Amino acid sequence: MFFSIDTFEHLADPLATLSRVVSFAKIGSVVFLSVPNFNSYFSFQQLGMHPYFEYPAHLNYFTAVSLRHLVEKSGLWVLALQASTLSWEVEYISKCFPDRPFGYKLWDVMMDSYYGERLFVLAIKR
Repeated sequence: MFFSIDTFEHLADPLATLSRVVSFAKIGSVVFLSVPNFNSYFSFQQLGMHPYFEYPAHLNYFTAVSLRHLVEKSGLWVLALQASTLSWEVEYISKCFPDRPFGYKLWDVMMDSYYGERLFVLAIKR
């Protein structure tokens, strides 16, 4: 099993890195990746204020479509892919946007399966 949390957005060539990992993996090996979601609610508000998308710390910006493409292009089969927001992220990220509403409405938007702050993918080598 291979886990990567908040790493692939920092790599110069994420496809080459993941392909190399897959080349060493046995059939049936499971891969779990987590990256910030470029389609998150706050990335559409004012991208320059979002703490997850500061350049040059992040060299890659993933959406669900681009993350799926990366994983499949590396030779893996996607079992599950979803956007979600971890509970602590609601307060952490919303502090960067003091003029935006806070409360249940914001919580609902940030927990939406499309606008979540983070992408999670579970894949397997077949």
